[in-house]
Amino acid sequence: MTCMLAGVGVSATQERLYVLLLDHPGLTQPAISRASGMSLGAAEQTIADLLAMGLLTEEPGPVLRYWPVAPDVAIEALVAQQQEELARARVAASVLRERVRQAAAQRHDDHINTVETVRGGAAAAQRLWQSQVAAERDVLAIGMPAAGRPADDREPVALSCLRRGVRYRALYSRAALADPGAAHAIRACVAAGGQARVAEPPVQLLLVDGRVAVLPQYLDHGLSSAVVTRSAPVVAALSALAEVAWAQAAPMAFISDGPAIPANSASADVAHLVPLLAAGCKDETIARQLGVSTRTLDRRVRVLMDELGAVTRFQAGWLAAGRYVEASGRER
Repeated sequence: MTCMLAGVGVSATQERLYVLLLDHPGLTQPAISRASGMSLGAAEQTIADLLAMGLLTEEPGPVLRYWPVAPDVAIEALVAQQQEELARARVAASVLRERVRQAAAQRHDDHINTVETVRGGAAAAQRLWQSQVAAERDVLAIGMPAAGRPADDREPVALSCLRRGVRYRALYSRAALADPGAAHAIRACVAAGGQARVAEPPVQLLLVDGRVAVLPQYLDHGLSSAVVTRSAPVVAALSALAEVAWAQAAPMAFISDGPAIPANSASADVAHLVPLLAAGCKDETIARQLGVSTRTLDRRVRVLMDELGAVTRFQAGWLAAGRYVEASGRER
């Protein structure tokens, strides 16, 4: 079971006991132990933790009874506390950043302040994630893999950015769309308010807030390193290149509820088929994403063409994407 309160420092065990008391308030410690299946010692420690967090109160008497604090009060207090800690951490980061800048200036060497090489796949992946998590306004990813959910169960970074109100744009190569789960991950990002386009990117690049550029290096075995730069002239030049590539790329339009395609369409996977078709992906790539054979794919494309009155596959992708953009009133 996913821990809903992990983000505010509550463990799965602590959350389970808190929810138990929400359902059965006023239990004693022995009753809590029996109901939760925890030992008396474990229950005692968890109760103490919840009391310290402000999630429980105790009722004095011959036998102590424990009552849960209302979630809208207790959890909001934890969120506020965490926000204060994050604010202090940001101040500390600024102080340390200035210290690094001053140290570099004393050495008459601004290299550390503008260019950094991150070696090793794990370290490079962590830097890519950190750069996006730190974004305040805008992220533009060019030629990056269409990755799905992180292996460590963190929220996908694109969705995290969008949830915080950060504009998120991603330009994918057609080869990236062949990765398993790529279409699903891109669709989730677009559904959350992100923008996705397809082209052959001139470079693999991540731009954050127009201030930081990360250039990852991918070898046959995956991500191997990354170069991070904050040099204003370099970031400006890379941003100009990225914006040209973005402007020339084809938008990925996804079908949602609405008049774009009949709801009872015989093309059962039309919502996944259309963006891949419009992006010009090869039949093998589309079939792999849909989990069907190329023969089945060909049949579904013909059905879609008939529904749209299209003569060619290109026209079918164009008409389907165009109808969706017209129906939604914006690029998804």
